[in-house]
Amino acid sequence: MGLAGVSRSGQLGAGKFGRGKLGNAFSQFTSGRTASPLRATNNADFLGTSWHTFGSSQLQHKSRQARWIGAGARSDLVISFTNFIMSPAGVVLATSGYTIQECYLENEAETLSVQVLFGGAATRVVAAGDTDINSDPIYPSAFSLGSFALGSKWWIRARISVASNGDTLPLSMPYNQFVPRGGTFPSWLGWAYDPAVNTTTGAISGTGTIGLGTGVGDDTHCPTIVLLGRFVSGDPMTWTCLGDSTADASTDTLTGNGYAGQFSRALINDAFNGGYGAGIGMAASGAKAQMWTGGSNVTKATAYWKYTKGAVESFGANHFNIGAGAGDSLVTIQGVVQSLWTMLRAQGITEILRLTVRSRTTSTDLWATLANQTPISADYDTGGLAEQFNTWLSTQISGTAISAVLPLTTSRHPSDDWSWPVTGAANYATPDGIHPSSAIHALEATALRAAMALYP
Repeated sequence: MGLAGVSRSGQLGAGKFGRGKLGNAFSQFTSGRTASPLRATNNADFLGTSWHTFGSSQLQHKSRQARWIGAGARSDLVISFTNFIMSPAGVVLATSGYTIQECYLENEAETLSVQVLFGGAATRVVAAGDTDINSDPIYPSAFSLGSFALGSKWWIRARISVASNGDTLPLSMPYNQFVPRGGTFPSWLGWAYDPAVNTTTGAISGTGTIGLGTGVGDDTHCPTIVLLGRFVSGDPMTWTCLGDSTADASTDTLTGNGYAGQFSRALINDAFNGGYGAGIGMAASGAKAQMWTGGSNVTKATAYWKYTKGAVESFGANHFNIGAGAGDSLVTIQGVVQSLWTMLRAQGITEILRLTVRSRTTSTDLWATLANQTPISADYDTGGLAEQFNTWLSTQISGTAISAVLPLTTSRHPSDDWSWPVTGAANYATPDGIHPSSAIHALEATALRAAMALYP
């Protein structure tokens, strides 16, 4: 029941999923490069998919979140704010604004914080639906440095206020150590409070952890903040990730450092202490590619495409019949992803790495064995629409469509490409038959990292 062309040795032959023979199981097309003065800086930035709603007069919000410089040393840094969230329907705009009351950049040694300004001012109003609200550049000389070094750690400290109960703030990084992708409290912090009641919270202008004070508050995620910067030299590859929950951190239980999900994991080494890359995650749970080609307000999010040179795209899981009725036709799926690739190319993306669609199965023993797995629908069985789509992808490699196809062999059983791999342990590969487990996220990240390395 295997898919022709997928070698279990990790190489890709001339078959259904691509052409060429590369050790990372990728077929590739290398196109030109374009320069850009401002790029993504790290692997922990992503556009948020949820809100914090303020209540009980807790209208101030303090946060502290870390970033590690990736892809190359930077000659300056820029902190970027948004006021929307991603959704399967496209982009949902906030209905209320917020004010950045103060923002500081803190060094790794926790000995110095430098104020971040916006047009020379300490405060900045971010109106409902705003996007790409960038600070003035912060220069390394402010920290007595010659550059923001590759692999160096920086803390973003911010105090944000809203006007009324019911106002919202787009959220990004969780800080709780028990939440996937989150940093560890108390170093990482997201805290909403009433400044009239809680008068002793820590200073944003300080260094180190920010105290919660002695009054009540509401612990929450950090706000959506994207860290950008210019390279000291050259224009190394930076990436965006477009897809659904399987492309994001969903069901990856990695905690404590902000690197969950195969995309974020691919932009750092397996030990999380080197090989720093840079990108911006833009996946949305439940989404189809139509969220970009026909969704609402998508230009708010595509504004961040210009800060990357490459894209990792993996739509498909929600297009086919998932057991609850007919999905999209093959022609429809092909057309919408082609339109998305055209959009990406038109906005300066030079390389598109395409991931194949994984299996979807049910199991009577929590995916411990192959025998007890059943495809969720004919679309996800041998010869079904998902396989036909994966096979078609290899015909789309060109300088105007996709650059390479990754078969995701680590997500497939060696003898049945439309079942999950098994070890005899419950939920080894998947917790639900749809999403990869942490173990599979890690394996996919290794393959994706190797593929990205072909595009320096």
